[in-house]
Amino acid sequence: MKNQLFKVSPDIKITLELLNYFGISSLEDNHSFTKTNLTDLKTVENVNNMIQELERYYIPCKSKIYLVGLNEKKCITILRQFIKMHNHTLISKERYIKGKKSLFYQVIPMQIDMITKERDSEKVVLNFD
Repeated sequence: MKNQLFKVSPDIKITLELLNYFGISSLEDNHSFTKTNLTDLKTVENVNNMIQELERYYIPCKSKIYLVGLNEKKCITILRQFIKMHNHTLISKERYIKGKKSLFYQVIPMQIDMITKERDSEKVVLNFD
């Protein structure tokens, strides 16, 4: 057993195939996507078509959780889990487009994510007279 999710560590080929369904060509691609983009790209349908292939990687009890009743949110979770095995992570940023809030997702290397989390903020003291 490799970890708490996977019985076999996902190879780069399956991860890149998943990324393509999200409109991303490689782990180094810095394009972002939203849940609306996933609907346009038919990501849920494409991931549904490869469920049998994905089941080979997941521990049986986890495949019942993540691979049943797929929607955009579950597909994003699956992608996040697979790219994490290749030292990348998915960050999300909230933006408003035409008055509607959307979450933008982007693949970044884990080292960059760690650097942004480790920033020290300067302490500030406010005095009110």
